[in-house]
Amino acid sequence: MTNFLIFNHHSLPFSDRYKAEQSIPDFIKIISSARTQVRMTAILLDDSVDSSWFGVELAPGYFWREWFGKYKNDNNFKEMIRSFKSMLTQTPLFKAEDVGGSLELFDVRETKTDRHYSALRATLWYESLLCSFPSQSPWNANPLSVIVESCDSFGTMHEENKELTNVFNMAIWEVIKVSLIQDRDRNVRKGKELWAQCKKEYPYLQFCGKCPSQLQNWSSGLVVLNQAKECFYQLNLYAEKMTKRQVKGYSHQQLRGQGLLHEVSGESSSVRNDHKKKEQRMFYTPDGRKEFFEKHAKLANGFRLHFFPKPQNGIIYIGYIGPHLKL
Repeated sequence: MTNFLIFNHHSLPFSDRYKAEQSIPDFIKIISSARTQVRMTAILLDDSVDSSWFGVELAPGYFWREWFGKYKNDNNFKEMIRSFKSMLTQTPLFKAEDVGGSLELFDVRETKTDRHYSALRATLWYESLLCSFPSQSPWNANPLSVIVESCDSFGTMHEENKELTNVFNMAIWEVIKVSLIQDRDRNVRKGKELWAQCKKEYPYLQFCGKCPSQLQNWSSGLVVLNQAKECFYQLNLYAEKMTKRQVKGYSHQQLRGQGLLHEVSGESSSVRNDHKKKEQRMFYTPDGRKEFFEKHAKLANGFRLHFFPKPQNGIIYIGYIGPHLKL
């Protein structure tokens, strides 16, 4: 299973704007939950779809910009608007390295309509999940029955019946989410395994100081390790937003508001003003600079994860994951 969702643009538009408005909350909650709880990186869009969402036509003559304009100043929709603005997208549907190869010998046909759809093709190709609006049949059903068409090296066509997971409301997502989280946690159960994935999974983080050796020699149990993974995900997401100027600088409040579940703070004045205590929290970054990693997330068993954000470069450095340093 890949770490992104596929947006089913074929499920739009709705027949009228009122039905569209009724379905928007679930759609936004699903995308938000996928990123913050399951750690999916983005929702993949066809390049015909406006990646800002505002130009997406939800119903005839009714675009997402109208919905945003209607609710952006409504306090009851404050959290939903925030989640909408943080929905990260990625285009096109197919990576450049896939186009022109085996992908050209592969297509997907939905059985009820007997039509080919690019979003369904991408979902099966990347072994991902399809995220639809329940506008009409067949997009208001799960699973979707499809026929996978492929051509072998001898030019012979083959057809295979398959089912595709179609997430179109929160009820379906809540069931799927549980198994996704379980699968994710089973994949990494040792510090060495997590360390091996860090560069790929958290491209906006840089690991330095004591962190690399702490992960590679991890002996502090799975609970803290899983919490460290959650922090890595949220910090990487925040660093990505800094890079894309989607947040202004760094703040604890913005990080917690994004979805970090652990308390995060800076050091007290007694630590900042004590040379020995401060020195324990000083680590070298990969560029050779020694920085004060005072910002830290509080994990289980008294553990702390110390980090140093550099908003101007869109980078967050991770310097320490271990027992509470001396006070």
